[in-house]
Amino acid sequence: MRRASFALAVVVVLLGPVAPRLVCAEEPSRAAEEIVQARGEIGVTLDRMGGRAHRVRDMLRTARRHSPAAVITCLDESLSRSDVALRNARALGSQSIDAYARGDLEEARSSRHRMVEQEIAQLAAERAAWSCKPLAVGQKPKPEPSKTTVRVEVDPHIAPGS
Repeated sequence: MRRASFALAVVVVLLGPVAPRLVCAEEPSRAAEEIVQARGEIGVTLDRMGGRAHRVRDMLRTARRHSPAAVITCLDESLSRSDVALRNARALGSQSIDAYARGDLEEARSSRHRMVEQEIAQLAAERAAWSCKPLAVGQKPKPEPSKTTVRVEVDPHIAPGS
């Protein structure tokens, strides 16, 4: 029993100053792995968001040639929201990478979470764009809702003047 406690005391005395460094040596490797993973996720997220913005831009381009003004306005608003979300996400991704470089993991993670929020906002903008219902190529636009068309049919069996 005394040998075991003596051996433990020797280990504590000899390894005491080194033990915190051994524990801390694992932390930088975890942080480095997180930084590499974060850079990859940020890049993939920005690529996806860029693709969504491009799709909405193409929808607007097509609508400008073939659709009524209401559809064009709807798509233009959706594109604006999509572009704003993409710009904000780029800024947040940059902030996150800078925070990782400074060693501020809390700020870096917070920026990544806000970046996901911007991606969700962009998804909502893309969904709104799809709800604008642009016309397919060759499809004729329907009459504007403010116009009314009246068609009157008179039954020929009804005698005039009776």
